[in-house]
Amino acid sequence: YKRQVCMHVSLFVLLLSIWLLILLIFSNVCSQEKWKSLINNNNLNNWEIKQGSAKFVLENGVISATSILNTPSTYLGTKKQYDDFILEFEVFVDEGLNSGVQFRSSTNNNVPEHSRVYGYQYELDTNEYRGWSGGIYDQSRKNFFLYPITRNEKGRKAFKNGEWNKARIEAVGNSVKTWVNGIQCTNLIDPLSKLSLIHISEPTRRTPI
Repeated sequence: YKRQVCMHVSLFVLLLSIWLLILLIFSNVCSQEKWKSLINNNNLNNWEIKQGSAKFVLENGVISATSILNTPSTYLGTKKQYDDFILEFEVFVDEGLNSGVQFRSSTNNNVPEHSRVYGYQYELDTNEYRGWSGGIYDQSRKNFFLYPITRNEKGRKAFKNGEWNKARIEAVGNSVKTWVNGIQCTNLIDPLSKLSLIHISEPTRRTPI
């Protein structure tokens, strides 16, 4: 069974997941003038598939991918590694989907395919009962939330289903902070990862509609 995944690119805008829209902007934190898009010259030449079998295609400003049920999640990752940065994006996620953006992320080809890409993951989750969006999950490494937002009621309610949501990740030194729609969700101090990649996760359906 296959599901279509699309991304729209306009200036700094990407559409990810089944109508999941993401705006990706990367910055060296030392200067606002150094903000730049992770999509160069309207192509994906600075990205590559790091895990999984879904195909990401950029055509007429749209990145499309086909999500294949019961296969490992697919990650489209940067070829370049980044150190301290700010990453901002806008996202619209169809209900019932769970996805994320990995950062300070790495790959290990000596493990099973489903866990080759690992690192911090900014959660994008449409389950309103859980309210996980904006939390930091340690994907395929510790496999638990390094910073759950269960006690941050404002953070849990910040993500709005059926609407565009603004996200922000600040990774500076051993400090990682995340925001959803201008509301701070996390403030993690963790020295585990530093110089590494950025990955977009092809979405999965982990919750019933």
